[in-house]
Amino acid sequence: MQHIIKMKKLLMFLFVGMFLMGSVSGLECWWDEAQQYSNIQLQQRCPSCSYVNITSITYPNGTVFLNELMQQNGTNFNYSLPDSSQIGKVIYSVIGDKNSASPPQEQTLCIEIESPSAGQGLNIFIILILCSFLTLVFAVLFKVDWMAFFAGILFIITGVYTMVYGIGPLNDMYTRSIAGVALGIGIIVMIVSGYESLEGEGEY
Repeated sequence: MQHIIKMKKLLMFLFVGMFLMGSVSGLECWWDEAQQYSNIQLQQRCPSCSYVNITSITYPNGTVFLNELMQQNGTNFNYSLPDSSQIGKVIYSVIGDKNSASPPQEQTLCIEIESPSAGQGLNIFIILILCSFLTLVFAVLFKVDWMAFFAGILFIITGVYTMVYGIGPLNDMYTRSIAGVALGIGIIVMIVSGYESLEGEGEY
C-alpha cells in the first residue's frame, strides 16, 4: 500500500510540473510562413510612420545590433532576415516615428523559424512523451518497479531529444526548459523505482 501511495504522489508531482511549464508564455510569434533557409521578411505595420528602422535581431544563438531602414510598402515595412538557417524564435526590435512621436517609439516583435521536417519532429516528441507517461501509469497500476525504471529512461530520452531537436518548429529556451523537466522527471522516477525495487528485495 505504501508503494502505491508513493507512486501516486510522484505522478501528481509530474503532472503539476508539466502544467506549470505549459503555463509559461513569451512573446506571441507567427511562424506559419517562416521556413528555414527561405527568404524571411521581418514585418512591421505602421500606417502613421514615415520610416521604421530595425535596431536589433536576436537569434537563438545571440544578438546582432544594427540600425537599418526597413523597406516601405504602403503601410507595411519589411526587412529581409540576413540569416534564416537557425531554427527557433527570432526576436527583433524596430523603432519608428509613429504619429510623429518624439522620441521615436520602439517595439519588439518575433517570428518562429521552423524546419521543413518540423512536423516529423513534433510526431517523434508526441510518441516519446506518450510512451513515457503510459509506461509510468502502467507501472503504478500494476506495481512493476522495473517498468517504472524503464519509464524513467524514456523520460530521459525524451528530454535529450527535446534539448537537441526542440518540439516541432520550436527550439528555444522554453523547449529547453521542458527538456530539463523531462530529464528531471526521468532521474526522479529512476531513483524512486530503483529504491522501491531494492527495498522490496530486502523484505521477507
